[in-house]
Amino acid sequence: MKFRLSDLNADTIKKGFEHIRSTAIPEALSKARSMVTGLDLAYDRFFKENIEADEEALATQRERVFSYCPCISIVVPVYMTPELSLRAMLESVLHQTYGNWELCLVDGSQAKGEPPVLDARVSEDGELSVLEKVYSLETERIIWQYMENEPRIQYIKMEENLGISGNSNRALQAAKGAYVALLDHDDVLTEDALYWVVDALQRERYDVVYSDEDRMAENGSHYLEPRFKPEFDIDLLRAYNYISHLFVARRELMLADGGFHSQYDGAQGYDMILRCCEGNREICHIPRVLYHKRIHDGTSSEREAKHAQENLAGKEALEAHVSREHLLARVMMTDQRSVYTVKYDTPGNPLVSMIITGHTNRSLMEQMLEPFYEKTRYSNFEIIIVDEDRTDEELQKYYQQMQSRRRNIAVVEAEPGKSSTECRNLGTLHANGSFLLFLDANMEIGDTTALGEMLGIAMREDVGIVAGTVYDDRDRLYCAGLEFAGAYESPVQKWQAETERAIDLKEIKNLYRYPYRGLPQFDAWKEWRKIRQDETGAMRYYGMNREYVIVPAHCMLVKRSVFVQLGGFSDKFRTELSALDFCLRVREHGYRIVNAAHAKWQLHDLPDSVRQVREAAIVDAQMERTERDLFEILWSQVLSLR
Repeated sequence: MKFRLSDLNADTIKKGFEHIRSTAIPEALSKARSMVTGLDLAYDRFFKENIEADEEALATQRERVFSYCPCISIVVPVYMTPELSLRAMLESVLHQTYGNWELCLVDGSQAKGEPPVLDARVSEDGELSVLEKVYSLETERIIWQYMENEPRIQYIKMEENLGISGNSNRALQAAKGAYVALLDHDDVLTEDALYWVVDALQRERYDVVYSDEDRMAENGSHYLEPRFKPEFDIDLLRAYNYISHLFVARRELMLADGGFHSQYDGAQGYDMILRCCEGNREICHIPRVLYHKRIHDGTSSEREAKHAQENLAGKEALEAHVSREHLLARVMMTDQRSVYTVKYDTPGNPLVSMIITGHTNRSLMEQMLEPFYEKTRYSNFEIIIVDEDRTDEELQKYYQQMQSRRRNIAVVEAEPGKSSTECRNLGTLHANGSFLLFLDANMEIGDTTALGEMLGIAMREDVGIVAGTVYDDRDRLYCAGLEFAGAYESPVQKWQAETERAIDLKEIKNLYRYPYRGLPQFDAWKEWRKIRQDETGAMRYYGMNREYVIVPAHCMLVKRSVFVQLGGFSDKFRTELSALDFCLRVREHGYRIVNAAHAKWQLHDLPDSVRQVREAAIVDAQMERTERDLFEILWSQVLSLR
């Protein structure tokens, strides 16, 4: 870019400082921090020691004979690919331990109007850098070189460049495999990538298979920024293309509706994934890193232009998906790259019954009840308070005042000694709503849209439970959902707990822990993340709607029909394990459990007097151990799969 002295004025100076502050400084700090902490290298070491297959394992894989051996067509659109990247991609396919594949390369480098390009840089030692862009003719020469000894490679030279989607469709139409895998021209597969895909297909002929992935340094020297993914999660997919790579699907699924759609170029992969995952598809997640995506340096202006195109194309692809699925919702862009928010409508505005349990006092209840009438935009609700504090005169006076002022508040007396499970079930007997919102008595609604946000998701046919996102008095995340831990955590979870520094992943209560606990509120976290990369993958999906297997009951919205169908919370458990047991039964019946990431709630600290009363009501350690043993027996099959 040329600079002219005449361009220098107060406005351009201000813009220059803003650019440095927003882009250059955060990037420099992030790189400096990684160099100091070495967390990127910690992941590289973890991958090579715990995930990457050694030579003995690879040899065993090559000898295995599968009963089902589908041909997998690997579709790769190439375009003036740097030689080192092109060769690395080709070698990663040739070294696959599963041999029934074909590589379908489509090359737009020599299409009409695409001039040859050479922008090679020479380092101080005289070697060409990895940033080299070879002549377009050289791309073809390299591919033909590999084809001489490898009949499984197909090469299609485009006479006209039809764009990424049009070119990919040519390769897709030429593919003969039962399944198609998508691979970018400068990325690489692990040697056992296709092996694990076919291994999964022995159990079931899935429609879609996807794996974990990470990033690879541009020169291929090390791996970083892992993407450890959950089991298939449609809510997370509607927020962000978390599936990305490695993505494998039945060929007929990809060919349906014309293959890739050029109107979504920049997000054509996201559109394809959404379409392949719609309906009652059988989808398998392989919890292994099988794909390395190469990181490229580029100017800020180049990145910003590309990301803007991707963001808009992704939004349009997601809107088309919402329309095809007949969802009453609108798609909104966020200020994060390729991250979206889906806002669901609440047709008919059904009645929500809020069931409040737990020992409390007047101050806490004032903090809790008043905002429901002052803040929330969703007004069709009733409040049922299960009263466990009959001896607190001030609290009883407040209840009487509220009942005289508000028609939609009822107070139900609980007998002394009732457990939280019994109190919640008692509250439902007096509820009239189609949806039941269970709340602890020290909770406060934190946002005007929180209730409507949760209800919109809960009204979907596939959803049984929606959990709010709860922050503490210090504006740190308290809970969005739970995950099993301890004896049931994976090697990845153990490594994250040992390595991650931003959040405490070692805090384990009973069988579970709170992922993301301690992170700042999402808006503050976005700024904080500019100088702190997610090196362990532990914070990858923070702030996005997503599914959980289990959630606590302190802010849980349940579809009443589901609650009745399952008989409520089980009286086998007096502890919080009753909520976990209920969640697993909900999932067993085919319903999703979703965290509404933007439904903000505040959990207030308990005064000493209230805390002492609550602690006195907690079951003894022996009872807790007995209930844990029972839970592990009842759900041994679920826990053993982890």
